[in-house]
Amino acid sequence: MISDLQGRLRRVGVSDEDVAELGVALHEIRTHPRRAELATALRAQVGRILGDDTVFEPTDFELGSVVGAVPLLALLDVCGDVEDHLRGRGMPADVRTATLSEIGRQTTKTRRVRGHAGFQDAAWVERVFRGGFANVERLQFELLRDDSRGEHVLNTHIPAGGQLPPDVVADSLRRGRRVMGDAYPELGPFTTAVCKSWLLDPQLQDLVPGSNLASFAALWELEDSEPGDGEVLFFVFDLPRDSGGRLAELLPRLQPRSSLQRALLDLWRAGGSIRVHRGSLPLP
Repeated sequence: MISDLQGRLRRVGVSDEDVAELGVALHEIRTHPRRAELATALRAQVGRILGDDTVFEPTDFELGSVVGAVPLLALLDVCGDVEDHLRGRGMPADVRTATLSEIGRQTTKTRRVRGHAGFQDAAWVERVFRGGFANVERLQFELLRDDSRGEHVLNTHIPAGGQLPPDVVADSLRRGRRVMGDAYPELGPFTTAVCKSWLLDPQLQDLVPGSNLASFAALWELEDSEPGDGEVLFFVFDLPRDSGGRLAELLPRLQPRSSLQRALLDLWRAGGSIRVHRGSLPLP
């Protein structure tokens, strides 16, 4: 039974480092009644695109020997339903595999933030699994109704795990438009991508000039923004999301491991800050 659970974890991109520990933790709670309740609720959501509710309660993450064990097991239980939905929508095999592997990306992030195995962001994976979402090469695309434009747009996310060369980004945008247009023709055609991220901050042009990150930021026509230091601490320094309010306390202890981290620390120590920007671009 443990080996079966470990195999299921590997199929959704969980790292070898986490497979053994998570396999044991999931085996321990395999008969927990909340598993079946959550799986039933999650299964009913598959295909209900554009929803934003969640079936998870805060107490669900406290069940089991590692954080998020029961939510993780419930999501594994519905992977087949999610893949069937994506296949029925005509999504290619590589897109289906990459989309389901969001579980692995989140277990990796949990280890980086907490220092041990776990699964802390089940609500995000639930959103991915509901539908209207696809991981297409380097980028992720989520259907979003933009009332200001009077159309559905492709909300663009940038998963961890690689560089952002301009040609790779362009290919992902082109293919993402095609994949999502073929899968959801009733909501298209899709002509606009939108993004909300600290990676759109125009300060990147000075912080990391000539870099792939700077090129990515320059693609977007910016709209509005909000404070983003907490997001940077989470995504770049693997600190909890609520760390933004403790930046002054954390700064003396942060040591850079990359040129980007060094540039960000220099900015903060000079009294600057990063902002999360919203932007848009016409899809190629």
